[in-house]
Amino acid sequence: MNLTKSAGIAALFLVIFLSGFGLHRAGKPYHTLLFTLHKLISLGALVWMLVTAARAHRAEPLSGPVWSLVIAAAVFFVATIASGGLVSLEKPAPALIARAHKLLPYITAASSAAAWFFLAR
Repeated sequence: MNLTKSAGIAALFLVIFLSGFGLHRAGKPYHTLLFTLHKLISLGALVWMLVTAARAHRAEPLSGPVWSLVIAAAVFFVATIASGGLVSLEKPAPALIARAHKLLPYITAASSAAAWFFLAR
């Protein structure tokens, strides 16, 4: 993977985290533009990872462990997006969901970094 692509991935995660922290600090109701960008950039990062995995697999079949990493990262992405959606509702989310959304982004970032590392090989 070239330096530009790596920097792009890092920038995406930085924007996702910073916008998430900004949303949390601002409180409800969330600023519509910031909230929408936060969700769309998160979804875009997930799609980019899946498209990259599919292209890498076409070029040279990926091993089972690499696919496992990609799938785990995708599952964590979806769980993070879903928990964020529940946290954003006007009605307070259950404590478990709120705690999950505070932890899941870090797990998503770590699993995605591992997947990207092996996709770049």
